[in-house]
Amino acid sequence: MTHLARSSFVFLVALVGCSSATERDTSEPFDPRAFAKLESPETAPRPRVDLEKRVTGELTLEDAQEIALAQNPGLLSNADAVDAARARIREAQNFTNPVFTFTKSDVPLSNTVEGENNIFRVRNFDLRPGQTAWGLSKDLDVSGKRLARVDVALENERQSEAQFASAAHALRAQVRVAYAQVLVAEKTLDLAHESRDMAKKNLEIIGALAGGKGLMSDKLRAEAEATRSESDVAQAERALESSRCFLALLLGAPGAAVGKLTSKLPLSGIPEAKNDDELVNEALARNADVIAARRAVRSAESNLKLQNRAQIPDLTVGLQVNLYEPDKQTVTGGLTLGLPLPVFDQNRGQIAEATALLHQAEKTQAQTENTVMTAVRDDVEQLRVSGARWERFEKEILPKLREAVRLTEASYEGGKILYLDVITARQAFNQAASDYVNVLLAYETTLADLERLLARRKGP
Repeated sequence: MTHLARSSFVFLVALVGCSSATERDTSEPFDPRAFAKLESPETAPRPRVDLEKRVTGELTLEDAQEIALAQNPGLLSNADAVDAARARIREAQNFTNPVFTFTKSDVPLSNTVEGENNIFRVRNFDLRPGQTAWGLSKDLDVSGKRLARVDVALENERQSEAQFASAAHALRAQVRVAYAQVLVAEKTLDLAHESRDMAKKNLEIIGALAGGKGLMSDKLRAEAEATRSESDVAQAERALESSRCFLALLLGAPGAAVGKLTSKLPLSGIPEAKNDDELVNEALARNADVIAARRAVRSAESNLKLQNRAQIPDLTVGLQVNLYEPDKQTVTGGLTLGLPLPVFDQNRGQIAEATALLHQAEKTQAQTENTVMTAVRDDVEQLRVSGARWERFEKEILPKLREAVRLTEASYEGGKILYLDVITARQAFNQAASDYVNVLLAYETTLADLERLLARRKGP
């Protein structure tokens, strides 16, 4: 290849290989716990420990949530989606490839002789006497479409990171609820044992009164209550085992025996704030769904910018070097310029679509913000109500009903009341116990949802 050809080739390769100011390093895989960067960039993840050892050992709520973030398959699949979005950034950063052409023209198709030198004889389809040409062409992005493509890819990747953060906070909330369900199931089992002990004691009291004072109907009722209490204990044990299995599933270790849960109910208190508006503003600033919706708007804006720039045609520049046979002395060069004429396809449809998608993203952002604001206010109000209720159940209602059962049992044993009064007192206690665990679970579920909305990693 001649000096002109080599110089042209080096020039175009250098043009193609230049870097953009918008490029960023995306070679490292996405860290599944990187969603913390939305809140606290300086927070460093803890080193991983053997999963089974951690799950089967003593578990705090924070340990369970950390294990789930590192091991839950559903969340890890979202991390892969972020890696895929990062790969699209690298693809968008690339320039289009140059086109290298090799041409052999003026090939004889019949038996002729080139020039007056009869020693050089030409035959049919002999490639030697033909003209040889090398060409290199490259389209030039005069409208900035490549930078616009990179901007779209960057915004899409940032949106996918926010979506991952949303999934991570949702998983944290799920783990919190599952953790609370295990603790509530343990309380339910304790209350079921207490109810069974009451039923057994009633049966013993009736047996002691059998010598002329006890009624057969009372004995049958007591036996039925004792049998039912045994069934309630078995059901509470199954519920506890089921809640432990569900927690293990969220931790990415299905089938593992979850160890002792060391955190106590309530897992945390209501977030402190001067007023509800302060919590709403915090949610709007930190909520991952809101952040994802806002980044979706920026992505749609970048896409509209790309489609507008796509209207401008790209200029194609080509360099060509010609070598003539048979003398191999005549060398010429050439320059070609090409420009598409946007006569038919003016990209109007894509622009209209990008505009509609932008409007859709803006409306989705507004809807997401309204939903978050409403949910925060509802959760705070629900927490105030349910928090006061479970505290009254624990400190007032259950102790008083427990004492009422003891007094009615003593009165029945003394022959002062009917056994029906004992049954009524025990039924009131059992109903209050059931309401208590339901209120406690509702409180923890609502608090988990509020922390998800506020994108908090720890309770107050």
